[in-house]
Amino acid sequence: MIKRLPKLRVSITEKCQLHCQFCGGPPEAMENFQPDYLFGTSLEREQLLKVLRAYVATGGEYVQFTGGEPLLFRGIAKLVEQVRELGAVPEINSNGVTMRPALVRDLASAGLNVLKISLPSFTREGFAESTGLDRLPKVLDNMRMAQEFLKIRVNTVAVRSKIDEIPLAIETCRSFGIPEILFLELLYYYDRDQSASREYFFSEYVDPKEVQAIVAANLGGEFSTFGFFEEYGAAIESCTSPRDGFTAYTKSAATSLRLPECDGCPFYCQEGLYQLRLSTGGYLSFCNVPNMNGHETRDMSGSEVENIFTGYLKRFGSESFAIRSEDFFARIQTS
Repeated sequence: MIKRLPKLRVSITEKCQLHCQFCGGPPEAMENFQPDYLFGTSLEREQLLKVLRAYVATGGEYVQFTGGEPLLFRGIAKLVEQVRELGAVPEINSNGVTMRPALVRDLASAGLNVLKISLPSFTREGFAESTGLDRLPKVLDNMRMAQEFLKIRVNTVAVRSKIDEIPLAIETCRSFGIPEILFLELLYYYDRDQSASREYFFSEYVDPKEVQAIVAANLGGEFSTFGFFEEYGAAIESCTSPRDGFTAYTKSAATSLRLPECDGCPFYCQEGLYQLRLSTGGYLSFCNVPNMNGHETRDMSGSEVENIFTGYLKRFGSESFAIRSEDFFARIQTS
């Protein structure tokens, strides 16, 4: 059961400079889960703040801005400041391309807790192949600059064609003095079911256990479950180097949570029910299926949005989840 509201992931723009292979690129922005008719729409600032106030009022603690690319959102620093004023902890997940010194300083002054940089590859050629743009040197320069003002963290999606980059990913973080990295599992999105995307997924998917084996050999440690499970409903595994304390984290389908109705859902997803999402169009949901388990908040009152969060916590705080590690490939084949 969940004791606290999980992190609220807020997509604030569909815009992105990159066209990452595993994301689909705009308008299918990776984190922007909503019904098709809401694409191209966006909340007014006050409509967004209404949801954030309701989230904090019902015990929410962490707000992560994503997209698209959130640093393309006009007024992002002011939004970070407003989250701080509400009493929550603001975070940003960025591709690192748009990190001007003035913007970074403004984010630091606004109280940004951490800037998470998503790197699809740690070689120049691999980055260009994955994103469509030759921007890795620029991103690394931006990271170095931003470290003077902000706490920087790195995450990367593990894929088959770049599995040999895992040691390089660790070494890159170490060379920047970044003490940790998160290896993410490649996700399959049923609603983007073109033959090309299916082919890409099945050719590039890497079992997190394989990633863990490579990481453990590199760090000289072992993976174990790391926090958050009972309080937030998410299980993450970590491995720490006994040499310098560098830590690698993994998150996978095998450690995600399900409810009984998830087993009966025709659209099996890997992520389960461990976080809340707010789309650019104001669609608030706790799962990846755009037309299920969601609420359109645009025209709701603040108290109505609070009731959504209260109901979420009441329900998931009393029900027992089950960890599923079934063969999701079989489910995807029939979805």
